[in-house]
Amino acid sequence: MSNDLLTESLKIQQAVTPRRDSTASTLYNGSVLGATGVGIDTKDFDEAQIMLQIGLISSGTLDCSVYDSSVGNNSTGSTLVTGASFAQVSSSYVGSTGVFVGSIKTKNTKRYLYVKTVLTTADVKDFAVTVALGKGDGAMPVTQGQTVAFQV
Repeated sequence: MSNDLLTESLKIQQAVTPRRDSTASTLYNGSVLGATGVGIDTKDFDEAQIMLQIGLISSGTLDCSVYDSSVGNNSTGSTLVTGASFAQVSSSYVGSTGVFVGSIKTKNTKRYLYVKTVLTTADVKDFAVTVALGKGDGAMPVTQGQTVAFQV
């Protein structure tokens, strides 16, 4: 496979850059609701794999869900993609780290995706969210330690 073909068939985007957050917050692709320029454009792609990477969760919880919108520069008005939510992660999470993966057929969504993260309590939470967009009907190759959290 040539590099050009790979570049055209796969796009990796960091929805939430690796972060250590110690404040309670609700973010869309790492920004507050209504921030401009944060939508993940799925145009020309068939599938999105959302990878939630977890590090330390000292207390409280982390919720992570995928929203869609026809507007790419503002998360206001985005709606939950039915079934596209990870199980809540808390300090009682058995593993010290983990990668959780969900898959979305983008033909079933509006053009732009937003990953909403909700952090409760002002305690340390280490996490990141990466989105891999792919073309074609086959399953995208992602290795993970956990089963796929959702596939819609």
